[in-house]
Amino acid sequence: MSPEKIAQQLVDLCREGKNFEVAESLYSPNVTSTEMFGDETMPKQMTGLDAVRRKMQWWYDTHITHATTYSDPLVAGNHFAVRMTFDVTYKPTGQRMMFEEIGVYEVKDGKIISEQFFYSV
Repeated sequence: MSPEKIAQQLVDLCREGKNFEVAESLYSPNVTSTEMFGDETMPKQMTGLDAVRRKMQWWYDTHITHATTYSDPLVAGNHFAVRMTFDVTYKPTGQRMMFEEIGVYEVKDGKIISEQFFYSV
């Protein structure tokens, strides 16, 4: 699949709430996922599809999602970016927050090989 098709499919699936399907169908087995920050619970960088699945499960286990939005993808060569907004409650504290981030993805051989997220905290 082309980067354009992968980007649109990622956005379409996320808008439908099928984030785990994104990982299963679009990510390389050796995908790298990078956050701006990390700690002992959730490292800044994780490699491999199993690690990304665990990260996604952690997100759903620790947050109540009230609303999300995903922009249309912006594609440049083998990379694309998506702006995301979230309205969530962090379960351990009960704190509700709204934030936005930009996800930047790299595609190689028809699969997403890396994702990196940029946001303010």
